[in-house]
Amino acid sequence: MEYLQKKDAVMPHFIFLDLNMPGKSGIECLTEIRNIKKFDTIAIVIYSTSSYKIDFEETFRLGANRYVVKPNDFHSLKKTLEKAISTTDPSHHTSYNMRDYVIRM
Repeated sequence: MEYLQKKDAVMPHFIFLDLNMPGKSGIECLTEIRNIKKFDTIAIVIYSTSSYKIDFEETFRLGANRYVVKPNDFHSLKKTLEKAISTTDPSHHTSYNMRDYVIRM
């Protein structure tokens, strides 16, 4: 957040957030990012081991663009991340429909 708020910061196309980060949770970070207008064009992908429906629903409601359930092996991880990047349009700051929101292998 500190970097993103610098005057000369180059805005990323994507931010991947884990729900369980040290210091600040992914939910707190998602909420903070979505409350700042200049970050509207950044696509936010939640990247978590959680496959609880309540986490899907809450992050969708808060404005994440995609939710990736972390796979168990490297090959699946690579395919999942490729799918998240190739199917998420960073120029749209709104979420997709809930049916297409979660990506898992």
